[in-house]
Amino acid sequence: MSRLIHTFAALAVFGLAVGCSSASDVDEASVAGARSKGPAGDMTFWVDPASPAAEQIQLWEREGRTQDAALLRRIAEEPAALWPAGEIDPGPVVRAATSAARQEGRTALFVAYDIPHRDCGQHSAGGAADADAYRAWIGKFAEALGSAKALVVLEPDAVAHTVDGCTPGEYQDEREQLLSGRSSG
Repeated sequence: MSRLIHTFAALAVFGLAVGCSSASDVDEASVAGARSKGPAGDMTFWVDPASPAAEQIQLWEREGRTQDAALLRRIAEEPAALWPAGEIDPGPVVRAATSAARQEGRTALFVAYDIPHRDCGQHSAGGAADADAYRAWIGKFAEALGSAKALVVLEPDAVAHTVDGCTPGEYQDEREQLLSGRSSG
């Protein structure tokens, strides 16, 4: 395995160990205070006012289901990452979200998820047709971000599936190249 994969694997294990351990000096007030800052420090993430949850709230309110709407509002008011579809140009979605976030003084949150051979043929199987298609897609994604304030989770299971053997060996070098931004050859 390459040094890059070893490094990512070690960081993932370290993050799980730290994130799953408990601290004796943590109380409810400190957790509530930390939540307002967001997981990336002082970033305040943008909340999409047109999310599916927000749309469902509007429908339930029109139907008189005010208790259901109030419960769902607790979820809808929390930031959630946008996952631009890999089959289409991600630019319009990324530009719209970063523009709205900028107007509110917040940070847009995205997941870039279109790497070829993703998810080992399971529920999210697919991804870009090949490395060139991925480079084009991720290039459009990056171009749309420009200098906007955003946090992007890049290919959340790509490293894990390389390490766990789920990604066939013939695709591992390509995957490392795509994740690092290097070109082949």
